[in-house]
Amino acid sequence: MQRLDGLINLQEFEIVETELYLAGIPMKVNTEDTRFSTVMGQLGDWKFIRGNYWMASAPAGEGLPLNAARELSNKNYPIINSDLRSVGLVARFLIKSKDTDPTHEGAGHYDSEGRQLLLDPDGEQERLFATNFHFQEIAKLYHFVKDQETFDQLTAKSTVDTYHIDNQVGLNELARVIRESQ
Repeated sequence: MQRLDGLINLQEFEIVETELYLAGIPMKVNTEDTRFSTVMGQLGDWKFIRGNYWMASAPAGEGLPLNAARELSNKNYPIINSDLRSVGLVARFLIKSKDTDPTHEGAGHYDSEGRQLLLDPDGEQERLFATNFHFQEIAKLYHFVKDQETFDQLTAKSTVDTYHIDNQVGLNELARVIRESQ
């Protein structure tokens, strides 16, 4: 995947258009984030923005179900003459993560009311949110949980809603899994 910085020129537009086409992702003009290319892809609720790599994101809680994210991460890399062993190494749920299990990092876990679960054994995060005026409204979006057993019992939905994609294979595979999970 060719490196593209910031706003793109006509030649780079063709590259972006081709990458989206090959992945089966409809293209649209990006009017939301002018730091990146003026075109983006949209597949259902997922937005794809091209910078130096593709960034894909869905609204919080609306991403890939955890089982679909695991399937993507664990799928064998289809190019035989490659050092890569799984698609999870080129379509990552965290920019710097080399961990290909989305349950470790990258998954958002939500309770039945749609609040994101946050494991907070010592209550430090909850205290921080409660004592900082700027975080008090944001704290309402979270359900602070003291222990793993309760966390697991409260999890009604787990999703992965942000991906960093390094190459065309990763873009194609993520698009395929999104389509299959909708």
